[in-house]
Amino acid sequence: MKRARSLFWLALASAAAATGIGGCAGTTDVQRNHPALAVAGASERAAVYFIRPEIGFRGVQNFPVAISIGGLELMRLAKGQYTMLHLSPANWELTAVGYTVEGPNNAMSKASFSMPLALSAGETHYILFGSYRSGVREVPPFVMIEINRNEALIAAKDLAPVSVAAEQRLVQ
Repeated sequence: MKRARSLFWLALASAAAATGIGGCAGTTDVQRNHPALAVAGASERAAVYFIRPEIGFRGVQNFPVAISIGGLELMRLAKGQYTMLHLSPANWELTAVGYTVEGPNNAMSKASFSMPLALSAGETHYILFGSYRSGVREVPPFVMIEINRNEALIAAKDLAPVSVAAEQRLVQ
């Protein structure tokens, strides 16, 4: 049993190293040269809030969620944080890759979800990642869904705003 536990932790460490998820999980990292980002000061842009509550399974909840748009990684979103980015209006494919625990042995598993994201200038969108079970919606881990502003206000209430969201917080 002790050997099996050691092999499990060795496999977990190897998976983290192989996927680049080792290191600080508490920091959201945005790729500032991503082609979906609107040029600073552009009038044609949409605001998108990316929200990640602190809820998840022990052992995997600390890993950041990798978020890609148009096939290129846009950011790694840490748990307990949200950010807002100005994106260029277009029809994008949004993909999130995170980790969950599944099966009778509670094995760590990589999960990937994609959804279309149609952005028009002047619009604001709110995307929720992971689980949130406090009156907003029942979401099985690990998924992403688009929510409305009222749900976003509830989901982001106790989260740390980072990047532009620190200046443009979600408040009523």
